[in-house]
Amino acid sequence: MDKEKQLEQYLSKLSEQHKEIVSTGKRLVDSYKFYYQFDAYCIALLNRSVNIINGFVALAKLDNYISSFTLVRVHLDSLLRLYAFQLIDDNIDNIALQIADGKQMKDFKCKTSNRKLTDGYLVQKLSEIEGFEWVSTVYDTGNGFIHLSDKHMMTSMRKDFNKGVFSSVIGVGNNFIEIDDKIGACIYMMKITRGIYTFIESWITQKGSYNNENLNHGATSGV
Repeated sequence: MDKEKQLEQYLSKLSEQHKEIVSTGKRLVDSYKFYYQFDAYCIALLNRSVNIINGFVALAKLDNYISSFTLVRVHLDSLLRLYAFQLIDDNIDNIALQIADGKQMKDFKCKTSNRKLTDGYLVQKLSEIEGFEWVSTVYDTGNGFIHLSDKHMMTSMRKDFNKGVFSSVIGVGNNFIEIDDKIGACIYMMKITRGIYTFIESWITQKGSYNNENLNHGATSGV
């Protein structure tokens, strides 16, 4: 298949994830009559995800991949902060309430290592889980586009050593970004979304198993 056509298909699939995310949010709310503070956290995260994906697709269609690549890293941030709840030894509603009150995730500590939950540590721990090995690569690459780095230099200029020609560009859209990198960004956006689904679906299942005693004592720390 032509790679340009393949890219269009991936962007279309990303746009379709809007419906899936909204559906996940509805199941989350309807999954049990009691509404947890953690539900509010998940709704905020899903709302963020919808808008990040929408922004990524819109920028990609403008061929503004320098901007859309940064959103891959932002999308990963949501997955990391959803996963982080599994590492904290506390009731998840208490954690969500503290975050709503302004506490940052890096100020919490891992229940097994007592290390602070910095982005780097969350990446390390999540990458150790089968099926999430790709997280460290996306994190490192994404940081390269968040901060001015060699990534921006490579996407803004090119030298043809055979012809001795140096080319550079300043403008929206960029012909120096390879089509494979554009497709890769789409694939990782979808992987991140699936990861978010995995943890939220697990919470929906867990919440559905609760009885009145659980309602009195709150949810467990596992997602």
